[in-house]
Amino acid sequence: MSEVPPKSSAAPPVSSTVMTQLDNMSMQMTSNKLDGTNYSAWSQFVELYVTGKGKLGYLTGEKIKPAISDPSFSTWVEENAMLMSWLLNSMTPDINASFLRLPTAHDIWDAVAQTYFTGNDASQIYELRRKAHETRQQGKSLASYFSALQTIWQELDFLNPYDMESAKDTATLKTRIENERVYDFLAGLDPGFDQIRVQVLAQDLLLICEAHMLLFGERSFAKLLCSQVLHMRVQL
Repeated sequence: MSEVPPKSSAAPPVSSTVMTQLDNMSMQMTSNKLDGTNYSAWSQFVELYVTGKGKLGYLTGEKIKPAISDPSFSTWVEENAMLMSWLLNSMTPDINASFLRLPTAHDIWDAVAQTYFTGNDASQIYELRRKAHETRQQGKSLASYFSALQTIWQELDFLNPYDMESAKDTATLKTRIENERVYDFLAGLDPGFDQIRVQVLAQDLLLICEAHMLLFGERSFAKLLCSQVLHMRVQL
């Protein structure tokens, strides 16, 4: 009498398609999670990411929910759920709780905009300028310190773009903004850079950078400082 093989209690294997969908739903669009104060930057990150995935229509509402009898209905439901997961995972827990029960990604996107977009660029520009003035190195590497300032400056440029009638006026404005940003950068450096800061402020930036690279060598902090200042000049 042949033995009957025992029934397996293991769960059936998950298809690769389902696994891909689960992986997509757990994706994190940005580490810059929406916390109630950073809507402008957050929305830019999200829109860029979703556009790159070819799913922007789910946010804008252009990807309309089909009828249940439509063959594309199940695909729409799955992709809408995926977009909802992306959005909710890109918010802090106390924020996403307010939008968890909304039925579509478009509803979440619009509700977040209505809640956190003030429509007043002046207040955002003020906060960013204040933050730039208050940002300090505080023991961080020069690269990290500069990156923190550059993030603020990029947001300012987005909210307050150059809009001058002539190329000459635009160049003048850029030079003025460049100088202000160099001052902010130098003002926030740690005390160990005091001597270099005085020399940079007393002379032409390009000349003093070249001098310090020659005096202190390839590995000096002065060379890195100068490279950051030069980088700011190129960016503007």
